[in-house]
Amino acid sequence: MIIKIVCLFIFAVLFFSFFALYLNTHPPRYHLHETPEDYNLSATKFSVQTCDAVIISGVAIVPNTRCSVPAIIINHGLGAAKCDFYSLAAYFVEQGFAVLLFDYRGHGNSSGTTCTLGLHEQKDLSAIIDRASGMHGIDAEKIGLYGFSLGASVALLVAAADKRIHAVAADSPFATLEDMTAHVLRTRYYLPRFPFMSLIQLWYRLLYGSWMKTVSPLSIMKQLSGTPLLFVVGDSDTLIPPSHTKKLFESATGHRELWIVEGASHGTTMSVAGIQYYKKVATFFTDAFKYKKQ
Repeated sequence: MIIKIVCLFIFAVLFFSFFALYLNTHPPRYHLHETPEDYNLSATKFSVQTCDAVIISGVAIVPNTRCSVPAIIINHGLGAAKCDFYSLAAYFVEQGFAVLLFDYRGHGNSSGTTCTLGLHEQKDLSAIIDRASGMHGIDAEKIGLYGFSLGASVALLVAAADKRIHAVAADSPFATLEDMTAHVLRTRYYLPRFPFMSLIQLWYRLLYGSWMKTVSPLSIMKQLSGTPLLFVVGDSDTLIPPSHTKKLFESATGHRELWIVEGASHGTTMSVAGIQYYKKVATFFTDAFKYKKQ
């Protein structure tokens, strides 16, 4: 009887650790009905293939000017899509920037069924940067990244390794995937760190070929010393606590800013701050592109 109880307990722990990871790496896919045309944007649809053969769907809005212009690549969060940021894209275009938006693997119109929470998504963004660098009308030496939540963390990771990135605006990034996962375990599923965290990391390694500790923006901040950085977070964010953004800001060196939006929770920094948000982020990129990249 005791053996049966022990076996049942072990099975339950293994199952719930796998289930918790599965839920967060298989977000529901949704398609918004909004289009670039709804925001008076003349967009060109495109797709790129990543180095691991995933097809990434994107749109590009490049102003019709004689000279090449700086470009901003917008990175959405977990369970979202490029459509969420057409309004921000429209404002960037008004300020004279080219803008690229895309769906990460397993999201929107891109292929794939799984989100690896920042590991393989770096390949998606790298493929988009390759496309942006070769686009007519885009200044390949002035490419910036804007990201929200998961997209912000991926943007920081990729910018640290890709010298083509001139500046990064990161709204509500996580500092490390390990700490983020432990926080979700505790606050959403009410599960203790031990033994579930160890098992989730093992499942992650078996499923995606790497340990969670490799997805750590905090560990690469020193590599961004020559890259202007803007960190944004809501002071009421309970999904990714402000402490994550503060750690990243404190670990960064060089030109960096931290903006804490009062009264904003996760995903509401833009709506709470309103036009101030648009102006703040656009001004950051305008000023950042004036710096000579170190």
